[in-house]
Amino acid sequence: MSLLFWLPLNGNRENYGLNPAVFTTLNGTSGLEINSAGKIGSCYRRTASTTSRLRSDSTVNLNKDLSMTCWLYIDSLITNDSKAYGIITNHSHSSSTGVGLTIKQLSDNDYRISCNTGDGTNRTFNTYYGESINLKGAWHHVGLTYNKNKKILQLWVDGKVDYTLADYNNASKEDYIDLFGWSTAHITE
Repeated sequence: MSLLFWLPLNGNRENYGLNPAVFTTLNGTSGLEINSAGKIGSCYRRTASTTSRLRSDSTVNLNKDLSMTCWLYIDSLITNDSKAYGIITNHSHSSSTGVGLTIKQLSDNDYRISCNTGDGTNRTFNTYYGESINLKGAWHHVGLTYNKNKKILQLWVDGKVDYTLADYNNASKEDYIDLFGWSTAHITE
């Protein structure tokens, strides 16, 4: 497994992984700001429910084993509804491919890790939730891993497996990586 993307997200959007991609802001900068209160420095903060997001300027096919991880702090979601909110994704709604790491609000004070998936025929949307760890009000390291040979997808919080989906066939295609976005197929440029 290679480290394709690694972004410190401290204002410098250059990728320090193997892929030479740079991340750019799509649909304006409204609702997305640099904040100095990150876990290990500055971070990006979502301040409004808008279509602003960061997107890689090149595509990648995540067709093998994969991991998506990030540091995350949730004080509240912008809107209080049944949606899941994208953190890192290459999930495409229109082609039912790829995976995305998301956050779901289960109640006023309960926020759980979630994910989007696609097997090429069907997609899931905010279906899988972490089972035990409430993410609200503290920094957490969250992640999603997929083992292609074993067909196992797992959601991780602070180094512990919080959900396992067995017998999952992840379908992938050459697509962008989005941060703070729903899915690469639902972005207008």
